[in-house]
Amino acid sequence: MKLKALSQAVIAASLVSGATLAQAEEEKGFEIAGNIALVTDYRFRGVSQTDGGPAVQGGFDVEHKSGLYAGVWGSNIDFGPGVDASMEIDYYVGIAGDITDKVSYDAGWIWYDYPQGDGNSGGVAQNLDYYEWYASVSTMGVTLGMAYTPEFTADLNSYNYYYVDYSVGLPQDISLDLHYGISDYDDSANGNGGDGDNGFGSEHDDDWSVGLSKDLFGVSFGLSWVDTNIGKTACGGTNNCSGQVVFSISKSL
Repeated sequence: MKLKALSQAVIAASLVSGATLAQAEEEKGFEIAGNIALVTDYRFRGVSQTDGGPAVQGGFDVEHKSGLYAGVWGSNIDFGPGVDASMEIDYYVGIAGDITDKVSYDAGWIWYDYPQGDGNSGGVAQNLDYYEWYASVSTMGVTLGMAYTPEFTADLNSYNYYYVDYSVGLPQDISLDLHYGISDYDDSANGNGGDGDNGFGSEHDDDWSVGLSKDLFGVSFGLSWVDTNIGKTACGGTNNCSGQVVFSISKSL
């Protein structure tokens, strides 16, 4: 009972302290927000990062009234046998704002960190960590964006990602979210056959998704179909690139 009472006191004090800190930061023009989510499959640009399994994800952001922001986000991952990394942690900084009343922008830098994902595992080089520059412009529900890295994960060379998103409101406060993306890899400088193609052996690979989302009782529910044009053989004999229904539950904190 003493331990329970002590724990409650500590939690209460932490909440008061946190609320006081948040209020002080808000007065200085800063806003702190967090998020947590459960997904049945962590799909990144169409490809499963959890070998088709579920993921627990979450992070927090600090944003200034000027539009500058920074944050961290994490998720469990599973890249299959031979890869030690079991977690992805992303660190990012950027700036976002309005160009006009109807046009907004977002640009920044993100580091994809995979603890235990560097060096060798069973004689196989991993070297998973990499960074990207990203930018997007949005207007009337449409977002056009791209990302670029000069040295992609697993020792591939440069990588570009181009995408278009569209979101529109439906009856009953349901949101329809559409996405189409194109990944363009270049492995010609890294001893991977010198073909200038991507890691799946084609000129580029595409991903797309169609989703529905709705906020209910302060929680966001999402249901989407995610797919790519990458065949099973090119995807290592797995279904990690095949079409999949993904269900998500998320909460802003």
